[in-house]
This record gives sequence, C-alpha cells and structure tokens, in this order.
Amino acid sequence: FRSSPNTCFFWLNPYLYFPICGTDGKTYGNKCFFCGAVYENLGSLCFAHYGECESHEEAKQKGDL
Repeated sequence: FRSSPNTCFFWLNPYLYFPICGTDGKTYGNKCFFCGAVYENLGSLCFAHYGECESHEEAKQKGDL
C-alpha cells in the first residue's frame, strides 16, 4: 500500500467497486482509493478488513459495541 495515488491507476481500475474498510472507520471504494488515503495520511491509516465498514448504529444492533 505504499505507492503514490498516481501509480495506483496503472495497476487497478479506479472505477471498480471492491470496498475496503480502513482503521479510520471509512469505507474506500477499492484498493486504489485506500492506497491514496494511506499515502495522504503518511502511513498512519491501516487496513481493517475487506468489505464496507459498519456504521456505529449497525455495530450497536449486532452487539459489537
């Protein structure tokens, strides 16, 4: 995940939706957008899991909070 956002477009279609949840609780549309966010946050953002992040309300309903 340490490449710049510009190189991301060469190896992944930026319009492909394959969500990634970051440790900031935000859902990124795909690895390309996640990679760009990691770069912008100087590496402080990490991968949480594949798929969309749960909202606070969804997590509360499932008993995760």
